[in-house]
Amino acid sequence: MEMRSRLRAAAVAAIFAGAPFSAAAEGKTVEFGGSLQNLAVIKSDSDFDGSKALYQPDGQSVGYFATFLDPGVEVGIGDSLRVRYDGELGLNLWSRNRVEFLPKEAANDVLFFKHRQAYSQARVSEKSHLRAGYQYFSDPTRLFMSYYVGAARLGTSTESYSGEALVGQLPDQTSEGIDLTRNNFNHDVFLFAASASKGGEALNVNPALIALYDGQRVGRPTWLLTETTNIGCVMEGREMGVDLAAQVGGTRGGSFTGETETHLAGAVQAYMAAGRGRQGRSRGTLPTEIQRQPASAGESGWMVGALLLSPDDGDDRNGRNTAFHYSGKSRSQTLLLTENELRDVGDNLDEGMGEKAGLFTIVRSGLAVAEGSVYYGWMENWELSTTLAAASVLQPRNALGEVFVGVEADAGIRHDFSRSFSLDVVGSILIPGGAAGAFFNRIDPEAARPVFAAQSSLRAAF
Repeated sequence: MEMRSRLRAAAVAAIFAGAPFSAAAEGKTVEFGGSLQNLAVIKSDSDFDGSKALYQPDGQSVGYFATFLDPGVEVGIGDSLRVRYDGELGLNLWSRNRVEFLPKEAANDVLFFKHRQAYSQARVSEKSHLRAGYQYFSDPTRLFMSYYVGAARLGTSTESYSGEALVGQLPDQTSEGIDLTRNNFNHDVFLFAASASKGGEALNVNPALIALYDGQRVGRPTWLLTETTNIGCVMEGREMGVDLAAQVGGTRGGSFTGETETHLAGAVQAYMAAGRGRQGRSRGTLPTEIQRQPASAGESGWMVGALLLSPDDGDDRNGRNTAFHYSGKSRSQTLLLTENELRDVGDNLDEGMGEKAGLFTIVRSGLAVAEGSVYYGWMENWELSTTLAAASVLQPRNALGEVFVGVEADAGIRHDFSRSFSLDVVGSILIPGGAAGAFFNRIDPEAARPVFAAQSSLRAAF
């Protein structure tokens, strides 16, 4: 085992040691890039209840320093074939992970490396290509699908439109056996998708139809058919749009009576931005694709947005579930209520309020978030920003009769040392409502102590 681990580490090192260049030899090119991020987080509490918990003797505050490395390498052969690999070295806490590699130590004490993408993409005709392997896939809204999946996808494009068909598998938690000969397709999660995009000078329409079969719960498979559409418009310096999602399906044996539980749910997201207003502080789909535009002195902008996730009724497993299967990704600028765009580590409130269904989150109480953000170029390469947001549930019966989730206020400053090196510092306060306490407070559900947080991110792109 020790020798195998050393060989594996040596192989990874050899790949990246020889790749930080772009060169052409016999029609081959090699390009290496990625990002390295140092993150610091401190929060006054992990819930909204100040009661001392006997089972948390270390206290309830949150604080850590962590480092993430997202390397990627791409090999091209002429203009007809590309082979891509992306990885992630993280979450690596300074206080926990050891730098030296000790194979006899616990796995959680060493630097943790994740394989993210490994695929080939080949041109099969003048206007189409085929990509196969492990890769990132999202629907046009990201509200339903935003995951790394194993898939084969065939895409085609012209000057006015593009389309794609995908067949793949999502990772599941049910294993039929340790070795390959005992593995089968009985309890896997299958994905089928078709999408299109047609854009003009002002209006863009991006629909997608996604079918999901989830067999990982033995005896209770789920079918979901989800249609998502993004409609975006750019007009007179303003960007606006709406994301729509509708789901229909069922879970066999999902009701208390053993009958099929019907799924019928939806989600809506609307946004408008002007100037330096952006749909997410780091809207790139992958860490290696995040682009930052340095601020100019006096430059300003704003953004407003809203998010709605449909709720279920107050009776669980009654044969009908109208709660949306949610990826946890949205256009919201908030760092605590929704996905943290500085670095998403899955501790945001919207996902914590829901129950897990495989990779998805079902928020049976529903969720409504409204917000606004303002940006201002304080000096050259310095940007100030502020965000104010409020959230509530849509079905109080699933939140102990409470409605209000809370108000979040963020104030941040960003300095771009260059286009490739930047620093973000953000302070946040979350004033919780009764609905937040119903989901997170372990002792007193009515407690509503505010949470204060400070985060910083030092990010280098290469």
